[in-house]
Amino acid sequence: MISPDGQVLAEINLGEHATNCAFDGPALYVTATRSADIEASERTGTFWRVDTDAAGGLELIPGRL
Repeated sequence: MISPDGQVLAEINLGEHATNCAFDGPALYVTATRSADIEASERTGTFWRVDTDAAGGLELIPGRL
C-alpha cells in the first residue's frame, strides 16, 4: 500500500515476482512468475486473488490493443 504522499505503508509478499496487477473493488488480482531472469516465452506464471480492505477505486479507462 502506498500513501497519497508516496510513502510505502505495507507490502503483500506472494513469494514470486509480480508482473501485473489490477483491482476489482477490494479484490486485488496479480499475475506473477517464479523466476524473473528467464526469457519471457519460457516463463510459467501464476494468477492470484488477494482480498483487501481497499475502498472506492478508480474508473477503468477503455482502450484498444
